Amino acid sequence: MQYVRKTSNTGNVHHLEHVNLNFQNRELATKFYECIGLTLDPYQKGNTIWFNAGNQQMHVSVVEDTQTISGEIGIVVPDVEKVLNSLHKHKEQFENTMFNYKVSENNTIEVTSPTNTLFRIIPYNVDSSDAKNGLGISYVLFKCPIGTSKGIARFYEKYFDTKVDVKDQECLIAMGESQLLVFKEDEQYTFDGGYHFCFYVRDFDQTFERCRKDGLLYLEHRFQDKANTVQEARIYNQFRIINIADPKSLEKVIIKIEHEVRSFEHPSFNKTLVNKHF
Repeated sequence: MQYVRKTSNTGNVHHLEHVNLNFQNRELATKFYECIGLTLDPYQKGNTIWFNAGNQQMHVSVVEDTQTISGEIGIVVPDVEKVLNSLHKHKEQFENTMFNYKVSENNTIEVTSPTNTLFRIIPYNVDSSDAKNGLGISYVLFKCPIGTSKGIARFYEKYFDTKVDVKDQECLIAMGESQLLVFKEDEQYTFDGGYHFCFYVRDFDQTFERCRKDGLLYLEHRFQDKANTVQEARIYNQFRIINIADPKSLEKVIIKIEHEVRSFEHPSFNKTLVNKHF
């Protein structure tokens, strides 16, 4: 199913910038992301590589521990037929992996990555509600346990002051004018974390303090940006949390997904990215 933002009233969250997934094979990751229309960022070096999709990115840490999202990632592209032709042309490069693809509803393409993460490739529609900033990552869907979507919505409403829409067994979290996080209840839910996503907030200090006050700060990660105070967070212009819980019962963690929360002062905010196809 395709998800689209329907209002420009976004609240505190400005936009979702990237999703980070570990990938064991650098060459295979590059072939896959370029096959679906993303561009290898020429300026990023080292064991983490970036693939540009409009104003957003997929980050790939090349390590042994490959990661998979059991939900899906929606990417809006300017030419869906071009991506389909690329998939036809290069499919043999992904033999003996989980790679697969098919044309689905509304002229979208469901593409399963070599490591079994589902991407939905969505055609850009200038007349639709995703048109203003719609190219790139449109939404990220995470599966969650039955009976938890309302609590997850309350979590994002309280700590990130963003707009939420609760439907039958799912909640939609506004990540800017044309992006969403979606949490969909699933009886077959199993935890598959380790990955993280990054987004920018308008009121960085207050967002940090709300998370700090209720013990949500996450410091046991592999990066340098470990911040216990808002002054330390300002040094890095970002902080991290990992536990998602209903504010009514914070001691009961629903799901663990690492959030990289950035301020507008971060050097990557609204950075122009190199794109061949967006």
